Amino acid sequence: MEHSLGHEQYHDAFQIPVIRTAMTRNISICFPVIHDEVVAAFSDLLPPCDEWLSVPAMQTVLPLVSRIANRFFIGLPCRDPEYIAITTQFSLDVTRDAGLLHVTPALLRPIVSRLFGHLEPTTRKTMKLIGSLLQERIDMDDGHGSAWPDDNRPNDLISWLLDAARDHPQRRNVPRLTRTLLAVNFGAIHTTTQGFLHALYTLASHLELVEPLREEIEAVVQVDGWTKPALAKMVKLDSFLKECARVRPGSVVSLFRQAVQDFVFSDGTLVPYGTLVGVPVMHEHFKAAHYPDADAFDAFRFSRRRGEAGEHFKHQMVTPQADFLTFGLGPHACPGRFFAVTVEKLMMAHLLVTYDVMLRDSRRPEDECIFVIEGANSRAEVMFRKRRTET
Repeated sequence: MEHSLGHEQYHDAFQIPVIRTAMTRNISICFPVIHDEVVAAFSDLLPPCDEWLSVPAMQTVLPLVSRIANRFFIGLPCRDPEYIAITTQFSLDVTRDAGLLHVTPALLRPIVSRLFGHLEPTTRKTMKLIGSLLQERIDMDDGHGSAWPDDNRPNDLISWLLDAARDHPQRRNVPRLTRTLLAVNFGAIHTTTQGFLHALYTLASHLELVEPLREEIEAVVQVDGWTKPALAKMVKLDSFLKECARVRPGSVVSLFRQAVQDFVFSDGTLVPYGTLVGVPVMHEHFKAAHYPDADAFDAFRFSRRRGEAGEHFKHQMVTPQADFLTFGLGPHACPGRFFAVTVEKLMMAHLLVTYDVMLRDSRRPEDECIFVIEGANSRAEVMFRKRRTET
């Protein structure tokens, strides 16, 4: 990460506590804005049509996720096509850079990252687009703090980052804020796109799930509207997305840790200093002791469990467990999982009530595996049309 996302991110990733606190707290407050962007982004990028239209899934979902996430991060500049192109491409470039640097000798990584890495050129491109906006926000924050005239300070990630940087001058400049926004974008766009694509391919290959999911969504929305509390009541949708993430967690190994000293397990196994260790996610996700019929895809596995006494919150998608490691575990679990799950659920709910979807040959596209990463197919197409209701 030091060379693909920068030295600052490795030593002072100050956005992490911001994501964990201010950003997560504001999801409910900003939910109408997020929903507005979901509707607008789908309408612009995937306009409903009466006949079946085949679209490249990855190339469609990436800009959707970028727009929706960045409406929460920076406001309406999220709709700038050039900004969308930069953020989506960066989410792909970082992964490629990390793969290249992984096989590069440690002594050569600074040179290779400078020659072939994408962080600095992407930072310059991004600053051309939003540098003046960031400078204006810094100036206003310097002059007024959080109490802007007429109480019109934007409630977005830029403001929350500036709050966290108030006593840290090295964080309060346009290049640093730009790189921090790019790092947040990488985390948000990459993981949410992968999770949504896995779910989309699964839905399109299991069309029997469409009606029960639609029925739940429409029943909840009829009572509560498109609100955060309504989203929380969509337990079948949450279960479907969580089961997709259980079966395809995105990585076959997780919870990476580096031994800071020699360590000996109770059976005598030695882990030498500096060794990188991890947990085999697929082993835990497919363990019969954790899940009956663990090898089977069961869309409503977790919604049934949530119906049991005392089990409602334990089986939510956002809740890390030893038997569900998609978002990690413990104090280092993914801090952005609450936002990622909100976006995935809202996107899938909107898609289900707005579109019909299918695969051309009904077979789920094969995943793409690189090292320990199990990615969603980047070349597959999915067919959409405007939803047809029975008369």
